[in-house]
Amino acid sequence: MHTTTEPLVARIQERLARSRFFTLSLLLHTAAVIILGGIVLVQQKAAVEDMASGPAYELQTLLPPEKPEISERSPQPPESRPESKPADVQQPRFEVVALQTSRPSTHVMPTVRLNLPQTGVSATLASLPTAPSGNAGQWCMRFTPDKVKGWGPGTPGPRPTNETEQAVARALAWLRKTQNPDGSWAERNRGAMTGLALLCFLGHGEYGQSTEFGLTVNRGIEWMLQNGTANGSRLSMTRDDWGSGNAGVYEHGIAAYALGEYYTMTTIAGKPDERVVELFRAAIAHIVEGQGPDGGWMYHFDKTQSDTSVSGWQVQALKAAHLSGLKIPGVEKALDRAMINFQRVQTDKGGYGYRKAENRWSLTGVGILCELFWHGARDAQCKRGVEFILAGLDEFPVRYQPK
Repeated sequence: MHTTTEPLVARIQERLARSRFFTLSLLLHTAAVIILGGIVLVQQKAAVEDMASGPAYELQTLLPPEKPEISERSPQPPESRPESKPADVQQPRFEVVALQTSRPSTHVMPTVRLNLPQTGVSATLASLPTAPSGNAGQWCMRFTPDKVKGWGPGTPGPRPTNETEQAVARALAWLRKTQNPDGSWAERNRGAMTGLALLCFLGHGEYGQSTEFGLTVNRGIEWMLQNGTANGSRLSMTRDDWGSGNAGVYEHGIAAYALGEYYTMTTIAGKPDERVVELFRAAIAHIVEGQGPDGGWMYHFDKTQSDTSVSGWQVQALKAAHLSGLKIPGVEKALDRAMINFQRVQTDKGGYGYRKAENRWSLTGVGILCELFWHGARDAQCKRGVEFILAGLDEFPVRYQPK
């Protein structure tokens, strides 16, 4: 046995010696494949977790839906609020289903399926005498239960799809879950963050009596009412020079915008929430008073210069005031003067600038939006801005970049 094995070992050693370079190459390539494969697996797992995991994205909280129990006038603890009557406007309901993804993974992403009523409410809303400025038809699209089917052939703008509606539903569910216990959102700049979150719900037709998100919206409004009133109608939620740094004037404009949209939506739905009127009027008065001599707005409303980004949010709040039908003094005049300031910062090429005429691509979006809000697309100034943006698409492509 020993004598038979010994020549075999010798022959193997001899062959390894003659092919040692091949053997070394084989070992190195094998190690490289193992290392690269491990990196790819780690990246795939991290990408899936980044999209789907974590307690803030567990959409199972959508079931069962919350029941809105809303006070008519003053905030009350949730447990003591009387149960409200069913809303006139039917809202979509949600259930959780599994989303099929093309990415290979053992993790199943949750998503939302809409169970939409078969009948809409546009005809009822359009006939309401309280509809502000005769624009109820535009606002009714927010209330249409099945927005995909309700978008008729003659309706302008991009048609919503099931995919976009699913994305909106998931976003609203996430916002509901991340709301603070006191009704606000975020830890810093709560005036602005609460306003932005409320605008998301309002844009989807959700208000204080909505089936799915009514309680969420009502808690946010009550927080804004309580803190805005306590701080002298400064919706930066501080009495000290509109807040620290330059954020206060942004916060005020965003929060006032949300209050105005909320009031108008409750009016169109047939139950105007009069609780917000006094605070909203006072908040808009701050904006009208804070307008600079050239028609724009500046940090702290100090009227020293005009800032296009600051001005954009104030114009949106003023447009919300105009649509509210409350006839707040100075609103329309302030909007007219604001358009003069936007003309001042626009160049011959159509671009808008920060504090003077410049071709800044992002600020051109602000200028165009404000022009649309007040003058409309017929305005030559607005059309020049659109042409400027289209001309810059090669350098600034409009696409979502995850990184």
